[in-house]
Amino acid sequence: MDIQLPRTFLELDRCRHFGKAVSVSARIRLLEETLGVDLFIRRGYEIQLTSAGERLKRHAETIVAAWQRALTDTALDEEHEMALSVCGNAQSMRLFSAELVAHSLQAASRDRAASGGA
Repeated sequence: MDIQLPRTFLELDRCRHFGKAVSVSARIRLLEETLGVDLFIRRGYEIQLTSAGERLKRHAETIVAAWQRALTDTALDEEHEMALSVCGNAQSMRLFSAELVAHSLQAASRDRAASGGA
């Protein structure tokens, strides 16, 4: 299942900047053409969601979150990997990294407890 369009849409909304990523622009144009609406107000490289974009955002978040849950629930094997992309400054990246490590440690602890390990 390809969910790159909603992922790209959400990532672009978070970054609020097209930059020079032609593939991102092409994906967003495809999504806009598919829906028949503009999703972003473009001002040079800077962007802002339209009202249609605001409405789509809720659905895109649900789609991406549901897909992530499905991947986790079906326990992907070693041949597959999950990707994560994050926008932000150095401080937000440090905070995000710390939260991600803490969450991973908690999950590992829960897994060990559930399997009867120490």
